[in-house]
Amino acid sequence: MVQLLRNGRSTASIDIAAIERLMSELQTRLDRLSGTAARTSSGVADAAGRAEEAISAALSDLADKFGKRARETGDEAVKLGTTVARRIGAEMEYRPVATLAVAVGIGFLLGIIGRRG
Repeated sequence: MVQLLRNGRSTASIDIAAIERLMSELQTRLDRLSGTAARTSSGVADAAGRAEEAISAALSDLADKFGKRARETGDEAVKLGTTVARRIGAEMEYRPVATLAVAVGIGFLLGIIGRRG
């Protein structure tokens, strides 16, 4: 019986040592994983920040391009409107009856289209 108790104690001490060794290895692995997770989350945050900056810059460039194109289109419309107004003024001066007839015809057509819509 004494022998059994001694064997039981030595077996128990071996088991405790093995458990402590396993716990130490587990702690080491957890520490490594924690460091990896911290680096990964930091890397992801940095990548997200860079992506946000790139998207913001791209959208800003698009807005600038569209704004520039809109200004150019507006300037062209003003020039065209001015040219048309000058031509109509010149035609009214040289051919007042023909200009009046065209204006009445356009008004008539717009009236017919307006009734249908």
